Amino acid sequence: MWLFSLASSIGLLANASLDSVCSTYYSIALRTVLSMDIKYSLFPTPTGDWSRDVFALQSIRMAAIYNIIIRSLNSIIYHARGISPADVPAFMKYCRNLATLVRYHAMIEDSIFLFLEMNLPREQGHLIPHAMDLEGLDSWTRLCSSIRGGDAEYHAVRVLSLLKQFADPMIAHMEATMVVALLKKYITAGMLETAPLLMLNADCTHNPWFPPVPGPVILVLRHIVIPLNSNTWKFSQCDTSMRPKDKLQLSEAKSMVTLNVPFHIIGLLALAFSYSLWTLIMEHSATP
Repeated sequence: MWLFSLASSIGLLANASLDSVCSTYYSIALRTVLSMDIKYSLFPTPTGDWSRDVFALQSIRMAAIYNIIIRSLNSIIYHARGISPADVPAFMKYCRNLATLVRYHAMIEDSIFLFLEMNLPREQGHLIPHAMDLEGLDSWTRLCSSIRGGDAEYHAVRVLSLLKQFADPMIAHMEATMVVALLKKYITAGMLETAPLLMLNADCTHNPWFPPVPGPVILVLRHIVIPLNSNTWKFSQCDTSMRPKDKLQLSEAKSMVTLNVPFHIIGLLALAFSYSLWTLIMEHSATP
């Protein structure tokens, strides 16, 4: 009889211990999820005249795309715990679309940083932010793909944990790249000498929105910079109106424009009223 009582007592203790362990694990998991229920803060819109300052314009655009990514992260954090089984595939597709956007933006950033690295002096190389680390993003994307394909079960704790692993360093990277003073201080007019390539090899019949630069910059390039260096830019595929040249123009490689005095004056006025460009050119000309 006492053996039966002892066995019963051991069984009760075992069940109590198991319940305690399960309760503890559940509490830890719940606290982990709740601790992730934080919204990443949005970037304030940088100050500056976007219509006249090309650096301010790019900073404002960068803040806008960063805030799109941050809002997407916050929306995933908000909905992760309440997703019904029927909505899991669609939710995972939503997550994967965010991963695609981040990868695309990282590719654009890398090309910009490469340009800066090639043009800045070696001693200023440390000013260029490091490339975005996508390893954590890749792990999170693989998990989302596995869940959507039915190869893994959906657990909010796991999804949010991997999201946080790539999102935290990504936000820190964003903060480092938002330093507009870096561009204003270290990019000179000499580094912008290749700017005509943006116009003279851009087809506005397909991409009328590109290049995304202020109007005064286009006027300066079209009516001052390019006409004064026609022999250099005559080999391009498009003219100053960003229209593809015909075969005759290409084969003869003629200077695409001659200096037109009225338009040259217009370009000079645009240059004078574009304060940021005027400052850049004056600083460049004063540099020995």
